[in-house]
Amino acid sequence: MFIFDGSKGDLDEVLVSVGDKVSEGQALVKYSSADAQAAYDAASRAVAKADRHINELNEARNTAASTPVLPQAGLKALRTKPSTIFYISYSFYRFTNQ
Repeated sequence: MFIFDGSKGDLDEVLVSVGDKVSEGQALVKYSSADAQAAYDAASRAVAKADRHINELNEARNTAASTPVLPQAGLKALRTKPSTIFYISYSFYRFTNQ
């Protein structure tokens, strides 16, 4: 008894004939894989794009982590102007909570 599964694609080739001896797990038919290959290729491209984006984000994070937030001259100015500390803190808060 032969059962065709159309969800796997178009039937490309029948690999056995009537009366052939077959073993368990042996392929009996071959499905056309053009659609499946196109879907696989598209998914592979999407994964590669996501990997590139993750790498770019990691590089940006590492660069930001190694860059000082305020130069030493700015720290001296902050010690003498408390209002500046508030302004910078508030600006940072607004920037990070958008």
